Amino acid sequence: MGLDSKGQGVAEFKVDISTPEPRTRAVTQVYDFPVIIYDTNDKVVQSYNSVSEIPQRVEMEVGDYRVETHTPGVIAKTMDKPFYKGVENIQIARNVTTQVNVLCKMQNSKISINPDDMFLSVFDTWSITITDGESTAYEFTNESTNLSVYLYFGEVGIPQLIVNFTGVTNDGQTIKSEHTLTKRQANEGYDDDNTNFGGGDAITINISTT
Repeated sequence: MGLDSKGQGVAEFKVDISTPEPRTRAVTQVYDFPVIIYDTNDKVVQSYNSVSEIPQRVEMEVGDYRVETHTPGVIAKTMDKPFYKGVENIQIARNVTTQVNVLCKMQNSKISINPDDMFLSVFDTWSITITDGESTAYEFTNESTNLSVYLYFGEVGIPQLIVNFTGVTNDGQTIKSEHTLTKRQANEGYDDDNTNFGGGDAITINISTT
């Protein structure tokens, strides 16, 4: 329908997040999420630097709109924190107050490695590369100080992760292995029908000598 000159309505906004199951992560605050309102021609008709800046009641021209909000900043291939985004299509009617509830979902995936004490005592050096099928998405090594990372695999996700391990033991022996992981092995994720590994999924790679 697009913008309409037949009058105005009112929108009341609420932004929240949906965390993956099981809900064990700390709740992300949304007060600093920027909010952008587009018309049907993808033109920005209103924007706010943060949710906290949105008035309690926003007067808008009658018409159809798309509301987008997300974690501050721009999502990147590799991040040290989760990135949430929500999109909601709304319709503003004349002299009507419309409740706008935007639910943000996690867009990237948490990958963690968990080497046990025996492994750390046996291997002098080691590296674990996470491949999305086309290129190396991330590499953990024995010098890594952070054993978790958030990776973005696009809006549709990927069918599998390929994990390559190379390690050199204390006696100089080189060990290599390759494993394939799928969404079914994820520790966390949204309850949806997507079979690809993607936003909201989390997986822990346990590393042992046994």
